[in-house]
Amino acid sequence: MANEEVLHVKFLSEQFANFEKNHAFLQTELPDIQDAFSGIILSEDLKQKISAAGYEAAAISAAMDMETKAIEVYSKQAAASTDPHEKKLFAWLADWEKGHYAVLHELDKELKEKIWNDNQFWPF
Repeated sequence: MANEEVLHVKFLSEQFANFEKNHAFLQTELPDIQDAFSGIILSEDLKQKISAAGYEAAAISAAMDMETKAIEVYSKQAAASTDPHEKKLFAWLADWEKGHYAVLHELDKELKEKIWNDNQFWPF
């Protein structure tokens, strides 16, 4: 996901530079969201290496909170925009962050269930 965040910075930097110079947003070819996530593969081996206890769980929770905030910010900007290119960019970014959130949510859920099973704990 960190590599994908670099792409976010790239898109936003290009738009900012153009807007600062021309007072307009560029029409940008944005990758398909599915293509954007093709690099996110949470292998079983990786899942086994991450423990849901301690700072790992806190990091996942914090990342989920940051994704939620990003979704909110990008969605508001898309809704408020009157420029179609700006609207498209921020709606796309919000959707991308929703995908990140979904990946983190699934990882969090699987790790919790693993810890519950390991400790023979099952909530009602």
